[in-house]
Amino acid sequence: MCQDLFLQGNILLIDGSSVVTINRLSGVTVLIGGSANHTGYVEGTGSDIRFYSPTSILHLNRTHILVIDQSNHCIRIISLITKISFPFAGLCQRSGDDNGPFLSSKLGNPRAAVMQPDQSSVWFTDNLRKIKQLDFSNATIVTYAELSFEIYDLTFHPDSSILYLSFTNGLGYMADGNLTILMSGDGHIDGRFELVSFGQQLPSIEFITPKLILVADYSNNVYRIIDFTYNTTSTICLASPQIRTGSVDDCRLSEPTGSLLLAQEKKILVTSHGFMGTIFYRYVSTGKR
Repeated sequence: MCQDLFLQGNILLIDGSSVVTINRLSGVTVLIGGSANHTGYVEGTGSDIRFYSPTSILHLNRTHILVIDQSNHCIRIISLITKISFPFAGLCQRSGDDNGPFLSSKLGNPRAAVMQPDQSSVWFTDNLRKIKQLDFSNATIVTYAELSFEIYDLTFHPDSSILYLSFTNGLGYMADGNLTILMSGDGHIDGRFELVSFGQQLPSIEFITPKLILVADYSNNVYRIIDFTYNTTSTICLASPQIRTGSVDDCRLSEPTGSLLLAQEKKILVTSHGFMGTIFYRYVSTGKR
């Protein structure tokens, strides 16, 4: 999920095996490409396009987006003007782990992706445990790091070039090729970092401020707030099979999957089990206010 830079006020998101843009005021949804209910691999225009488990969208520029097509093992590009798709990186439908030029490399189940703040490259997860880089300066893919556990999401710190990541039961960051684990543990425990535990799948991490991260704890059916001012973690909403709106103490969620910060509006869009909602905030912290 990301803001639509081509149509202001819209949000781009994945709906099944399609990419759509939604106007946040009217709720009008327009198909960009693919089919919500049909998978496969087809390059084409609009509804003729087929994806197979698309997992991430990001802007290459104002008029073009990259789509991480996980089960087709490649990265695709779509024009928001013509709605025509093309291969961008990886040999679609051919799984592998070969770096090199964009269109001759082989990828294996790429999933999360994030643009480097200076727009010089895209960082993405590949073959479950690797972080790779799409380097625009020479149009090649290189491996940045290989970890010992499955990686779920990537994001950059808003004030630096430090890459943060969520992985099985934990969070950490990469600097100079080295991983620092901030917290790790299986379960659902809030409090000080050294005591914190998470569910197995953490599909989304999003900086709210340079000191706060929102984490989608899919396995525990909740969102979590990581507060670097007080080094603590707390839970937003409670796990429930029935989604319910309300305060952060009263709301209920099921299988949260993503978030998108709208900083100027003091809002965070969240997705949960096919539902899109909004968290309104002025200042969110797990410590003192």
